[in-house]
Amino acid sequence: MDCVRARKFQRANSRSRAPHIDSGGGHAKWIQSERIPRRTGARVWTYHFLFRRISHGATRLQEVLADRVAASKYSPQAFEDGLTHIIRRQVEFEDVVYWEITNAQKAQRTVQNLYELKTSEEQGVEEKIKEAINRPTSEDDTHPSPTERFRLARRVTWNNELPITGMVWDLFTNRAAITDEMSSLINKQVTAVSGG
Repeated sequence: MDCVRARKFQRANSRSRAPHIDSGGGHAKWIQSERIPRRTGARVWTYHFLFRRISHGATRLQEVLADRVAASKYSPQAFEDGLTHIIRRQVEFEDVVYWEITNAQKAQRTVQNLYELKTSEEQGVEEKIKEAINRPTSEDDTHPSPTERFRLARRVTWNNELPITGMVWDLFTNRAAITDEMSSLINKQVTAVSGG
């Protein structure tokens, strides 16, 4: 009987001192000190930490394998040019969207078609592009860094297939309708957030 009381005391004592465990990124609000003992919380945190690292590593491997296929079909240089173009357009688009939304809110007007606006020739945009391309891969990245992807793609043997000509926009029958619809959706979200 004394061992039963001792075990109850031990459980009660461990519960009262159980910490709030956070994964570092604010992902886990798991432990309430009265419900989950400390060891269980530590196990959950460890599982979350390891699972995230393993799954992100597997996703990076999947991306590397897809990059190899692209480089072997269209050449390592075409792969590098394409990924650089994507990064450039992403940074430029984020800059255009930021300034257009800011100016639209100041002028109390609707957002223009974001896909038709010209990009700025700012030095800051070029620096952001270089930073995005040259950043190192972290353990929490789901994709390898662009420089790592370029390095790995350069090792691939190219099959000398002819490159595809044309632009992706050529695949859409009505580009204007699509870009107008997307800009309209963004405008609705901006209006909802700004309370207008």
